[in-house]
Amino acid sequence: MERASGGFSEEQFREACAELQQPAPAGADWQQLVETLGISIYGLLDQTGLYEYKVFGVLDNCLPAVLADVYMDLDYRKQWDQYVKDLYEKECNGETVVYWQVKYPFPMSNRDVSFLLGFLSVSCAPWPSPNGGMPSRCGQHCP
Repeated sequence: MERASGGFSEEQFREACAELQQPAPAGADWQQLVETLGISIYGLLDQTGLYEYKVFGVLDNCLPAVLADVYMDLDYRKQWDQYVKDLYEKECNGETVVYWQVKYPFPMSNRDVSFLLGFLSVSCAPWPSPNGGMPSRCGQHCP
């Protein structure tokens, strides 16, 4: 499938969605870093000494549309995210690029993050929540 300008192809996105059906990342040497409230965070140390992260979990009481709104609204993020030092979006070659300076407490250094901002909604099969049941609205509102 063709790659969206600078972003993921639909096939790559669907592969990532399929990975959500597994309780942990497959392959490589992923380490579970945190597990709390049904959310698991895994890290993979690469050859440069930097980590790649994956987060898995279900938010039973949060509609996907609400979660998407929270993550896509940068002005709102500035209100609730204490680690935002600078955050803005800019158009570049017809795409929305986000610059985010994350402030960390001493002795850590601030981090600069940039990424393409976008949203894609697809249908999916429901998956079990951490308590073993099905999320209350998953069949109707999967992202």
